[in-house]
Amino acid sequence: MSKSKVVQALMVAAVVATSALPASATSFKSTQDNSTNLSFPRNREGVLVSQRGGYTYACTRDRDGRLNMRSGPGTRFRQVSQVPNGAVVSIVDVTEVPIAGFYWYKISFNNRVGWVRGDFIC
Repeated sequence: MSKSKVVQALMVAAVVATSALPASATSFKSTQDNSTNLSFPRNREGVLVSQRGGYTYACTRDRDGRLNMRSGPGTRFRQVSQVPNGAVVSIVDVTEVPIAGFYWYKISFNNRVGWVRGDFIC
């Protein structure tokens, strides 16, 4: 089974585990502000992305590519690190609404925290 199929299967399992929630979003309470609910959008394969604290993969256009991790949610923020294609990353947060057409994910990778565009999370 290919890596993307395994990831899809894991994501589907996460959705099934939260079946009491609406099919279009996975909600959770923020640990930083108990009054805030966030919803996670779907990745480019249409699978819901894991909840905060969950793990997923970084995907680039090229097999040997690297994903720029930024200091904030958008390309105007400086690059703080790079994540290699296929690397396992931990989701810390996600923007509530798209910024310039994309959701942005705050991730943790190799003891660094930064933001990446949502269509590169798979």
